[in-house]
Amino acid sequence: MLARDEFLAVYDLLDRGMSEGDCGVPCAAFCCTGAAVKYLLPGEEELFGARHPEVPLIAKPWYVQVVQSECCCARPHRMFACRAFPFRPVIDGATGAVTDLVKVKNEAFEPCWIEEPLADWKARAMQAWEIVLGDEENRALYGRVQYLADLLDEMGDAFFEIPPGELDDWFLGKVNEMTAHQRAHLYKKYFPSA
Repeated sequence: MLARDEFLAVYDLLDRGMSEGDCGVPCAAFCCTGAAVKYLLPGEEELFGARHPEVPLIAKPWYVQVVQSECCCARPHRMFACRAFPFRPVIDGATGAVTDLVKVKNEAFEPCWIEEPLADWKARAMQAWEIVLGDEENRALYGRVQYLADLLDEMGDAFFEIPPGELDDWFLGKVNEMTAHQRAHLYKKYFPSA
């Protein structure tokens, strides 16, 4: 798990704008609303909670992480997921090293007008992702997300047969079935590969 000073170093790397001007101003209607749900990295909930005790956090045992339920924080204190949004690292499949960044393309991210970030921000964001993915617990987080996504793809409509009140226990049981090898390597599938 990253220490407080490591989180602050990652935040500092991502503090400069990815575009000319503050991209948070035109995009506030999409990003910083009660409807937005963002994830926190392992250990990040402590730092975020100290800065924003008014923002409710929802613990998901199967995610082995905390999910922010309402996005209404001050921009300088935003979490890693918001600072890196909407760019994801491209990683070397063999080494796991960050080789580039790519914009995530899906319907939920369509309002973001930035196609290519400023070169300085991109270089700093790649450094930040190197720090984040250098941590075993963060790699495990992304591995779990990929594992569950694969499982849901395999299940198809059968997933909807699970009663809503049993979902957290079901997800936790599935995550607990992951092998050590899957925990160590599946995160690479979550990110685009070079």
